[in-house]
Amino acid sequence: MNRRFWPVVLLIIIGLLAAGVATAEGPVGGVGIQVIPVSTGELVVVAVVPGSSAARAGVQPGDLLSRIDDQPLRGSNFPHVVRTVLSGEVGSILILHWRRPGEAGEHSASLQREPLNLKQAPESAVPISIPR
Repeated sequence: MNRRFWPVVLLIIIGLLAAGVATAEGPVGGVGIQVIPVSTGELVVVAVVPGSSAARAGVQPGDLLSRIDDQPLRGSNFPHVVRTVLSGEVGSILILHWRRPGEAGEHSASLQREPLNLKQAPESAVPISIPR
């Protein structure tokens, strides 16, 4: 499989937390989604952790993420986005913008990065592998 399309779970942040990884500001967290890239650089949600900030905001599998904060995802570097844009200090906020198939317009929500644990991972989650 082409490394560019390897599934990457944002929940890997959980493993980093368990290993004691933190930013200069504090522990690293996520918003509770698993994504894969499409050829344009945008990301498709493949799983959402029940009870996560993404789930509470209404993000669903199949949603196409187009921007995070003011950063367009078209043409973006997938590993960079996962490691430095979607993940961040626990408690920090990001604004997620997405489109849903079959619906007009764009959705957006402010999501708080939270410490998540593997017990919350949905059964539909794809096994993780982190491209370097």
